[in-house]
Amino acid sequence: MSSNLVYEPKMKPWKEADHEPFWSPDPFDSSIDGLRGFLSDFILATRGIVTPSIFSVWTALFIISSMMKRDAWLRWYPQDELYANLFIILCGPPLVTGKRLILNLAGEILHDYSEYIADPELSSEKEINLKFGDITWRKLLQMKHYTRYSLGHQGCFLVNDLSHFFAGQNISNALATLYDLQEGPLELTHNNRLRNLDTPYITLIASTTKETLPPLNAELLSRVNLIHQPYPTRQYLDGEPAPRQVVPNATEELSERLAWLSEHKNGEYAFTSDGLDYYTLLKRKAHERIERAIKADKHPIRFFEPIHLLKLSLLIRAQTYDESRQITAADVSAAHKILSATEEQGLSALDESGANWYQKGLELTRRKIEQKSPIKRADLLQFLCYARIGARNIDKFLTQLARKGKIAIELDNTTRHRPSSSSRETYEWIG
Repeated sequence: MSSNLVYEPKMKPWKEADHEPFWSPDPFDSSIDGLRGFLSDFILATRGIVTPSIFSVWTALFIISSMMKRDAWLRWYPQDELYANLFIILCGPPLVTGKRLILNLAGEILHDYSEYIADPELSSEKEINLKFGDITWRKLLQMKHYTRYSLGHQGCFLVNDLSHFFAGQNISNALATLYDLQEGPLELTHNNRLRNLDTPYITLIASTTKETLPPLNAELLSRVNLIHQPYPTRQYLDGEPAPRQVVPNATEELSERLAWLSEHKNGEYAFTSDGLDYYTLLKRKAHERIERAIKADKHPIRFFEPIHLLKLSLLIRAQTYDESRQITAADVSAAHKILSATEEQGLSALDESGANWYQKGLELTRRKIEQKSPIKRADLLQFLCYARIGARNIDKFLTQLARKGKIAIELDNTTRHRPSSSSRETYEWIG
């Protein structure tokens, strides 16, 4: 894996210096400084609308991820072929952060770009199976032979309202189910049964607000990227808020550039030696951070997962206008900067919205047992009932505390490894 490969760009990215700026810098711009390619073009094209840069960056990544399908991959043990499909939730207040604007733009580009591909066969293969508009999870489940005829080999979901899309469903469970459809040779049919079929390549981008943000645990965050922007960041030098054009015919131009990428960036990707070394270093630091959280008895909810870094590193390389498929240390660094800045704001959404229910519930349970040890189950449930924590979740917290040796569970002078439903059961803090 040589790190000395140099590829001359075949298409020139746009330069902000060529356009008279009427906008002020965005706080997220420092996380994408130096990126050149489809991402920088997309960001420049969206400078004239209210959408913050953080939403523009992740929407551009989603567009590339959806375009690539299974035509580009990273050889990676043990998955063998790792694909860069993304599940993204844009979280921000309504109207002022332009979530619907950016999703509509993404939909237009993904719908039109294959028309710019010269090869008719490749153009047909690269058409996107868009799921847009009033489609809902319930409607999809009601469709006969759900995956074969509704998704085929690919499904691209652009969801303007996450809570409406999954109406009547447990959103976290439904998201995990949709994501896992592509993980193995199983299909969720209209009657919720699993059946062997070729797995689809699924991407999803959805918008929501902090108030309707579903519970997200560590397992779901290994599948989903939460992008939170709590306030508008787009400001204009003359104070004029009206949207305006930065690049003439931007939608058509971006569609044409995406078509170029679809023709030249297919195939297997691999790390250069310095790229692999840097990825390994970041992965080790992430694992050390998670281990510290576990030892401190904290539920290690973090967005930085090695799988996200792998996918974004591949996408950063795929968005460049050259024919290189060698992922360098610079690509990994750029991916890490985006993830790190995104995580910081995403965690604040969890904390402020109460979506981080597991950590809060576990901490409340631990603290009450420690204060009142030994405490009877009836008394513990009565207290936690006022905190709106159900008995089933309390049992999850008790089981985790017992496994870690933090508490002893006893019923009729017998030590138990798991909680029962008996109100006489007692919990003693060991520490």
